[in-house]
Amino acid sequence: MLLEKVNNITEWINEIEPGDVKSAYLPCARLQSLNCLASRFNQSRGKERDKFVHYHFCSDLEIATLVCETREEYLINKQNGEENCWKTQIPKDFR
Repeated sequence: MLLEKVNNITEWINEIEPGDVKSAYLPCARLQSLNCLASRFNQSRGKERDKFVHYHFCSDLEIATLVCETREEYLINKQNGEENCWKTQIPKDFR
């Protein structure tokens, strides 16, 4: 698997669509930025675009993974106690 390097976190988040799983190199120093921008996206643009973005960071490899689902899927999973089911979509090498 060929991985890209994230240059613009906001752009990387904005481009994802429900059902997509994206992994890329991201230095540990930028993890806080990813956290803030993903949260901000979910509270604003994500609501407007019916998207919810989860992220996972593998610190050993410095690889971030985004998983996107519709807000409806997110709310249903949360209501059913399955709010972590998105984690099964993270590539096994990056868990």
